[in-house]
Amino acid sequence: MDGDTKEMLSGASVSFVLRIVGAFIQFALSVSIAQKYGAGGVGIYSLALIVAIISSTVGRWGMDQAALKYIAIAENDTWRVRLIFKRAFLFVFFVSLLVNILIYIAAPFLVTWIFHDSSLLQPLRYMSLSILPFSILGLYAECFRARKKIVWHSLIQGVFVPLLTLLLLETLFSHDAVVTGAVLSYVLACFVVMAIAALIWRKLITIPERGAERLCDMQGKDLLTTANSMAWIAIVSVVMGFSETLILGVFSSTESVGLYSVALRLAMIMSMVIFAFNSILAPKFAALHAQGKLGELEILARKSIVIMLLAEVPFIIGYFFFADYLLSFFGETFVEAASVLHILIVGQLINVGAGPIAVILTMSGFERNVKLIVISSAVFSFMLGMVLIPTFGSIGAAWTATLGMLVLTLMASLSVRRNLNIRVLF
Repeated sequence: MDGDTKEMLSGASVSFVLRIVGAFIQFALSVSIAQKYGAGGVGIYSLALIVAIISSTVGRWGMDQAALKYIAIAENDTWRVRLIFKRAFLFVFFVSLLVNILIYIAAPFLVTWIFHDSSLLQPLRYMSLSILPFSILGLYAECFRARKKIVWHSLIQGVFVPLLTLLLLETLFSHDAVVTGAVLSYVLACFVVMAIAALIWRKLITIPERGAERLCDMQGKDLLTTANSMAWIAIVSVVMGFSETLILGVFSSTESVGLYSVALRLAMIMSMVIFAFNSILAPKFAALHAQGKLGELEILARKSIVIMLLAEVPFIIGYFFFADYLLSFFGETFVEAASVLHILIVGQLINVGAGPIAVILTMSGFERNVKLIVISSAVFSFMLGMVLIPTFGSIGAAWTATLGMLVLTLMASLSVRRNLNIRVLF
């Protein structure tokens, strides 16, 4: 076994274990919210959270991915890493703060004219307070990943926030009869974990030498140029990931949103395999492309896809044969979402098959190609969703997500083959 494969498996194994831990915690949190507030409460919480997540993605404006790329290339040049991070942090802080204020002010409009549910107003305003800390958390997580601190990356991105949210919900807000208790638990968790991430980063990175200001100015321009390209990729990707839920929220009830959200949450557990491998692969792809080792990059990508598919087998068996049992943990009402879960599983398998394709393009300097691919597939998904979801509800939402993922995968595969002259899937 070569060195790259060993490093990939070693790092991915650590990340995968932590992803499993995070998935179980998230599962417990979802069960707690569902049992406390029912399908309607889950729907309100999910819609408020989606708005906050999309807003924080806008707040980062691709700067987290730009920092990941340049910090990975900088490797052991510690003073340069710190300067890159400083520029990225200041940008994310001020843009996210502005977005945070705008969403808080716009909450009544969103509730009245988009979702048509007045009970969403207070949870949405409270949830908007998480935009700033969650944006900064995203930046820290990608910077840890670039420095190959996969444990901290995984803990910050997928473990600490849901764990602390669950603890707060079961202690400080255990007697709240409305879903705002869950929202406030999440907001407080984001602030606490942001502080933890800041302390860890300061211990890892030393103070840069004097005379680095000139490089900082140059690197700042490079960061912003790369971030501008990656911003649309990230924004459209996250909107595409939640578009079905949002359309469902517009055309259906919060109860339908709650049922779909629970099925989606279970299906998304499968994606932790992808996140685990991409935590290792992204900086590795950036380095291999910079060194011109496209043959090694191709082999590494193919191996990762095979391993990821094998890792998904237990999930496939469990979800197809025990869907009713798994959904019953949330409450008997949620069992009717079994068909939705089955369809979403197919979409996640396609997502696994796509593997690191989008990451390869992004880390190889083809951010604009990825942007066009993501936007095209998002437009397709939106148009399909507007046709299927008003008529078929959550089933239509599930098919929209699955077919949208298929289109994205095919387009990304063709782009990798055309631009890098390597074959990952076909």
